[in-house]
Amino acid sequence: MKALFRSLIVVMTAGLLLLTGCASLPQASIGVEVGDQIVRADEIDDVIATIGKGTEFGIPTAQIMQIFVASAMAQQYAADHDITIDEADVQAARGSDEVFVVLADDPVASGFERRLIVVALVGRQIPNPDVLAEYEVLINPRYPVTWNVAESSLVTGSTSLSSDHRS
Repeated sequence: MKALFRSLIVVMTAGLLLLTGCASLPQASIGVEVGDQIVRADEIDDVIATIGKGTEFGIPTAQIMQIFVASAMAQQYAADHDITIDEADVQAARGSDEVFVVLADDPVASGFERRLIVVALVGRQIPNPDVLAEYEVLINPRYPVTWNVAESSLVTGSTSLSSDHRS
């Protein structure tokens, strides 16, 4: 009887761990989420590896994360207000930053540059930055930043893995 009970506990525990793992996998793949806008963690990791602190460019992770958060917010604002970005405007703004001139042929850097440009273009159409405070910003806790709701800004420092990253 004890052997059957132990086997049942092992099977139930394994099942719960399996279900828990499956439920958290989509969350682990998300780096930043604002409304319907999702930035994948692997995209963030690629940018950090390409232009981050450990590279010749040395851009801090917090600064990279600020751009990803701003990008997700700008894209959500654009979607909510039927704003479209003219691709010709994006192309006209390309290559104005030294990092992106050096990495012009790198698809990771090019995608990140595009995000930065779109933030600027949408930002010109936002009448008051306070309207962005309504957006809930979710950041994967593996990145060393949290979102300060009161000030609508990133805060550097470690995040707690016990939170659901809704800082």
